[in-house]
Amino acid sequence: VYQDTIFAAHCASCHSGTNRKGSFDVDALTDAARQSALRRIFSDDPKLVMPPLDKPRLTFEEKSQLMRGSP
Repeated sequence: VYQDTIFAAHCASCHSGTNRKGSFDVDALTDAARQSALRRIFSDDPKLVMPPLDKPRLTFEEKSQLMRGSP
């Protein structure tokens, strides 16, 4: 799934391996996990948005690709 490439690039540093934060795991993505990640990526709530505001943000093109579901 193309989304997984973006998730790996922006999420793996905090959401991969045994020390991952929260329940999101880029190493074991389910459809439900992808949907949850998309809700947080597109959230306007600074307490929920991912990546956190102090981390590199997804580009407009990456967000567009996530919305289309393809490269």
